[in-house]
Amino acid sequence: MRFLFCLIALVCFSLLPVSVAAQCNMRVMETRELVLSADLIARVRVRSTKNIRNPMYGQLATLEIIEVIYGDPRRQEVRVWAMSTTYCARDAYAPQQEMLVFLARDQTLFHTVNWQYGQFLMSGETVEEWRGRSGEVADGGRQPWPPGHPNGGENPHAGSRGLLRKSNRKF
Repeated sequence: MRFLFCLIALVCFSLLPVSVAAQCNMRVMETRELVLSADLIARVRVRSTKNIRNPMYGQLATLEIIEVIYGDPRRQEVRVWAMSTTYCARDAYAPQQEMLVFLARDQTLFHTVNWQYGQFLMSGETVEEWRGRSGEVADGGRQPWPPGHPNGGENPHAGSRGLLRKSNRKF
C-alpha cells in the first residue's frame, strides 16, 4: 500500500511544472488598447517607494511628473499602487528611475495599466522596450529591467512573437 501511494505521488509531482515562470502567460495589451485604458500617460521619475500591507498591492510609489502626454497637465506628482498581488504581475517601481507610464484610476490613487507591460524605462530621450501596434517588442527583446530592479526576471513575452522593428522609438 505504501509503495502504491509513493508511486502515485511520484507520478503526480513529475507532472507539475518545473518553474513558476514557465506558467506565466500574462497577456500583453496592444498599444492602442494600452492608450485607451490609460487615464494618465506621462514621463515620470520615481521619487520614493514604500512597502505597504494591502490585500491587492504591496507597494505605494510616488512619481514626479516630468511631462504629461495625456491627462491632467496640472499634476506635479502622482501616487501609484504597485506590486500587485495578481499572479505573475511584476509592476514594481525603484527610486530615481525615469519611465514612461500608462496609469489608470484605482480608488483614490492610480495603478499601472497592464502591470509591468505598462511601464517603460527611459534612457535619455529614448523609450526602452517599446512595443509595436500588436504588442511585439520593437528593440530585439532585451531584458527591460537592469539587475537588482524589483521587477527583475525575464520578460516571458520578449521576442516570443517576432520583431516589429529593431530600433528604439524616440520619445
